[in-house]
Amino acid sequence: MNWFSLLILVGIGAAVYPHAVQRIFSAKSERTLKRSFTRMAWMPFITAGVVFLVGIIGVSAFPDLSTAQSEQIVGKMASAIANHNPVFYWAMVLLFGGVIAAIVSTADSVLLTFSSIVSKDLYGGVINPEASEQKKILAGKLAGVAAVVVLVMIAWFPPGTLYQIFVLKFELLVQVAPAMIIGLYWNKLQARAVFAGMIVGTILASTLTFAGITFLGVFSGLWGLTVNLIICTVGSLIMSGSASESEEWEEKVAEIK
Repeated sequence: MNWFSLLILVGIGAAVYPHAVQRIFSAKSERTLKRSFTRMAWMPFITAGVVFLVGIIGVSAFPDLSTAQSEQIVGKMASAIANHNPVFYWAMVLLFGGVIAAIVSTADSVLLTFSSIVSKDLYGGVINPEASEQKKILAGKLAGVAAVVVLVMIAWFPPGTLYQIFVLKFELLVQVAPAMIIGLYWNKLQARAVFAGMIVGTILASTLTFAGITFLGVFSGLWGLTVNLIICTVGSLIMSGSASESEEWEEKVAEIK
């Protein structure tokens, strides 16, 4: 149950990953987007396969490592290989340069999305609707800088193992799935119900995770997502959309078509 729930958690979370959504908007055409996703569908098997091989080799090369030490296995292997000769040394330099580039390519997409949410939805939409475009951009940049500072502190003093942080990321990320997936196909979905479900699901998943409570071996994020879906669905059925909301939705659909 634990393994199967992890597959569901990662599958849903990957579908609503920020840089995956940005790829949809940046595609030149539908054909280009389909071709991109067709090729990308095989990449996790290749990348995960390489990581699996590195882990198997690392178990034999550095046995009896603790949990914390095992998370340094790539660095240990790179250091051992780099010490053989200068060619291997520079090969490891290029390797870690590629690792850093891969991390930054994902992190900057998430950071840009977060800054956009702060500048347009929070600051420009709620706090100061009359703000100029320059002020909105400044607010987004300041929020981005603050987020980077917090993330650096978390990276410097990690609250858990890389695996635990990886799972926690997806447990929080899946809470936006109802808004982005159900919202594409159900025009009666209400914004207030979605927001309430997202907040409750995030709080529930975070509380269960940090308290170390697990039901039936299922990850806390999926329990939060279940409650999130119930609130979204029931709340949307109870709330009746106003005429203006219906008209606005129909206009947006017409523009997309």
